[in-house]
Amino acid sequence: LRQDIGVFFQVAMEDPKTGELDLSGMVIQDPHVKSLVEIYDEFADRVEKVRSYKDEKLEETRSLVKCLPYFLLHTFVDLLGYLSYELNLDLTRFGLPKDAFGSVMITNVGSLGLEEAYVPLVPYSRVPLLLALGKVQDEAVVVDKTVKIVSLMRIFATFDHRILDGAHAAKMSELVKKYIENPYMYFDDLS
Repeated sequence: LRQDIGVFFQVAMEDPKTGELDLSGMVIQDPHVKSLVEIYDEFADRVEKVRSYKDEKLEETRSLVKCLPYFLLHTFVDLLGYLSYELNLDLTRFGLPKDAFGSVMITNVGSLGLEEAYVPLVPYSRVPLLLALGKVQDEAVVVDKTVKIVSLMRIFATFDHRILDGAHAAKMSELVKKYIENPYMYFDDLS
């Protein structure tokens, strides 16, 4: 159980040595008390730091993980999950952030060219809800009994059924749809 809201965003980045795609991430804490502009500015700043390897706390954690032999990595990550979430220990003195994955995880698979994806739960993160944002594309839809071409983005959700049941997920889905379709009614003005 968490007392705070944190949204973890997957960040796609290129490995500087191999040029291969790598995934990292960052958390926006307390988004419910921030304006959209504040969230956007923090998001842009943090993503830039992550991609340029200038996020000091993340780099401390990455350095620690890189020191481990590969065959111990799975055990180490499971142990960290247990210590951090089951025992609720503060491991920040060891260079490990508290609640590093927040309470919901979002990945933009659309930036990778994917229209849809179902992302798996990440057990050691203890995140009960994961959202995958698909590629924005033009599609024919019926609007007021007329076929129109509109830009659509699909959102795919994976949730831990031990925490969230189908009825709650359906209600949440309705709210998300309503908020995204009518952003000026529910969010602050961006002008």
